[in-house]
Amino acid sequence: MGGWIEAPHRERRCRGLLGIVGGVAALAILGTAGLCAFFCIYLSDPRNPATFARLSGRARRLAIYDAFVAQIDEHYFDQSFSGFDWPKLRKEWRARAAAEPDDWGLYNDVFVQVTQRFPASHVSATPPSALASPAGVAAAKTPADATNQNCSDRDAGVDMERVRRGKFVAFVVGEVWPLSPAARAGVTPGSLVESGQWGAGRFKAAVIPLTPDQTHVFENTGSVKFPAHALQTIEFQYPCGAPDEPFKTQRLPSGALYVRFDEFQAPVLDKVKAALKTAGDQGVVLDIRHNPGGYVDQALDLLLPGSTPVYIYHDSYGKHPTYTDISTWSYRGPLVVLAGPGSASAAEITAAVLKHEHRAVIIGRRTNGSVLGSADFPLPDGGTVQIPISDVEMVDGQRLEGVGVAPDIEVFPGPADLRAGIDPALVRAERELANVRAK
Repeated sequence: MGGWIEAPHRERRCRGLLGIVGGVAALAILGTAGLCAFFCIYLSDPRNPATFARLSGRARRLAIYDAFVAQIDEHYFDQSFSGFDWPKLRKEWRARAAAEPDDWGLYNDVFVQVTQRFPASHVSATPPSALASPAGVAAAKTPADATNQNCSDRDAGVDMERVRRGKFVAFVVGEVWPLSPAARAGVTPGSLVESGQWGAGRFKAAVIPLTPDQTHVFENTGSVKFPAHALQTIEFQYPCGAPDEPFKTQRLPSGALYVRFDEFQAPVLDKVKAALKTAGDQGVVLDIRHNPGGYVDQALDLLLPGSTPVYIYHDSYGKHPTYTDISTWSYRGPLVVLAGPGSASAAEITAAVLKHEHRAVIIGRRTNGSVLGSADFPLPDGGTVQIPISDVEMVDGQRLEGVGVAPDIEVFPGPADLRAGIDPALVRAERELANVRAK
């Protein structure tokens, strides 16, 4: 009787043990399969450096292109991609990426074309530093990339700029430095640039010189009518290696202080602050015509009273009103700001804020129209893609992207003045400061 009773218990215990063993085995099999799947997927993912290193030809170029697209998909500030058909664009250019014979073509023939089709600034791709151009290929295929490490457009005495007016983007001659090789060659500020190459001491560009009236129309609307025969080729040589100092200050004949700074970085802004403290009551001419931007807040702190609302910062977390620092010393004397197409990002935000607050007279030409905040994101070959991640709105609701800032007083320098060493915008600035002092 007892044996009859005990047998089922033993059977149940055996079944229980078998179930436990089976469960453990199943979990082990599933775990092993999961690990295998994970590592198989990871090791076959082109984003894995080891996997990417084994790719070549078409597969390599597509891996770089797909990473380029994925970074934009994830980080672009306007996730609605308004203003253009991004899905269509990325599909169309993927086929072209696959057909490129080398990485150089991928960056210069595909990425340049794709980024130029965005209706926003601060979209670009930079190849890895080790990428060399194929034999026989010029170091630049577009004006934006037409400089090399040892010789720049600044050596030629000319700022070549890409400006935005709505969706329209064009290369233009920004500023021409008085007495420079470009000034001696007759390069006219405001000229449209159809094509060109500069670097290694040689400048050659096909340009369309515009009259001041035409420049005004183009820089304010993005459109202009001109005769077909207006295209000219300008070519000259120039020495390379001139020092490119981002800061300069001098006392003008009128007694006013001239301060030029070409970047919004802390070391340079510290020099600006020190210079402003020596200004006196004759006024300051602040030259940001050659300034592509940086960090704007410290500059505004130096020029406006504390707690002044200056702009509204937009990012994926919402809108953030920004104010000047209440504890920072600021210059309160007469102020004129020189601005133009080379004034971009933080430089044009500065001009817009000072104009809105009636703090300064803005003289020169309309600014660039490129104010989006951006960051660089990696590509698997060591290159990077620059993507706009934020926008700026002025306190009155105005947006500067694709629009720029109109000066209070327009000045269009001509070739004759520049050859003679005259800077008409600076001359007008001294006159305006004299008017302010006379009041």
